[in-house]
Amino acid sequence: MPDNSDSGFVDLRVGHGARTIGDDSVWPSFTDIMTVIVMIFLMALVIMMVRNFELDRQLVTTVSAQEASLLENQGLAAKLDVLEAKVTGLQASLGERVSERDALRVQLLDQFQRIESIIADNAGLEEQIADLIDARNQLTGERQELTEQREVARARIADLTAAEEKLSREIASLSAQFSALTERSDREIGALTDANLSLSEQLDALSAQLSALSASSSREIETLTGANLSLTEQLETVTAQLGELELSSGSEIEALTGANLSLSEQLDVLTAQLEEVKALLQQSDQRDADSSARIVQLQELIRRRQAENTALQKLADATGAKFRSLQDEYDSLDAKYRSLVRPARSTAGKYVVDVRIVKSDDQYHFQLKEPAQDDTVNYDKAALDKRLGDLKAQHGGSLYTKVIIPEDNQLTHNEAWRFTQEILEGYDYYYQQYPDALRGDSAE
Repeated sequence: MPDNSDSGFVDLRVGHGARTIGDDSVWPSFTDIMTVIVMIFLMALVIMMVRNFELDRQLVTTVSAQEASLLENQGLAAKLDVLEAKVTGLQASLGERVSERDALRVQLLDQFQRIESIIADNAGLEEQIADLIDARNQLTGERQELTEQREVARARIADLTAAEEKLSREIASLSAQFSALTERSDREIGALTDANLSLSEQLDALSAQLSALSASSSREIETLTGANLSLTEQLETVTAQLGELELSSGSEIEALTGANLSLSEQLDVLTAQLEEVKALLQQSDQRDADSSARIVQLQELIRRRQAENTALQKLADATGAKFRSLQDEYDSLDAKYRSLVRPARSTAGKYVVDVRIVKSDDQYHFQLKEPAQDDTVNYDKAALDKRLGDLKAQHGGSLYTKVIIPEDNQLTHNEAWRFTQEILEGYDYYYQQYPDALRGDSAE
């Protein structure tokens, strides 16, 4: 009974199916082989198609990326051209600012020199004014002294005038006395002459009587002789007194005349001195007037110089403000220029250290890894700063601090940025050389 398990399909397997003895066919084996080949080919074709689709997608992506990169390169090239033009403009502006700053410096130096010269002139003028004031004070003192001397001279002249009047009165009195004495002496001389004549007559009479009366007694003769001698002595005494009176009157008159002449000479000398004092006072008044006019001129010159100093000071202040403004602008342009032309930060030839910060449970943990270390070393903040300070002192401008903020961290963005800024500004070589680089990065 035949097997109907194949449901009417021919069994192509080798050794299966209804065969008779002597039946030798290779068709089943060939079919199996071709089937396997076709399946392998189909699988390879499917794989190649899938791979082609993938390559096509990658090619499209690559082309898009190339086009985007080309566009980005074109944008960067345009931006670079703009930056180069801006740098060129900044360099030109910087050159102009530098030349303008140099011109302002030269102008400021000229202004300062002019101010110094004006200050020196003012100092000289002040010294001249001080000298003139001293001279005026001296002249004032001399004038006061001359005024006092003039007053003294006037008082002396008044005294001498009074003395002259007194001497004139005394001379007049002495002249009257001398006239009276002369008249008195003339009268006495006349009287004595008359008396002498009378005595002579009496003597003659007595002689006649003596001759006539020879018998007179000797006692009477002696008495008369004594009386005669007494009268003679009296006459000689009166004559001597008269001579002495004449001599004393003449000496007094001569003395009074000499005193009068001396007083006249002194009066003439004092009058000449008074004229000299008046001339000196006039000269002093003229010198005072000249000094006052000179002082007024110097004060006007000082006022003008002070006004010029004020104007120059205002100009210097305005120029200084403009210079400071230009200096600030120059510093800003220089900072921008340096930020544009400064080299990129690189680890080539640098001593690179890794600095990590981790925050967990409100606690900060710091780690440092140096090139010679395989693992990181834990530090607290003070120890980390000390170690970084030692490395900075040791390696100087070649210390590269690489700040690493792990992803699984509780740090906020502000905390991470503050820590990064502190480490870079404090120890990294690049930010030591370009302090404004970090601010420029943050601004960008």
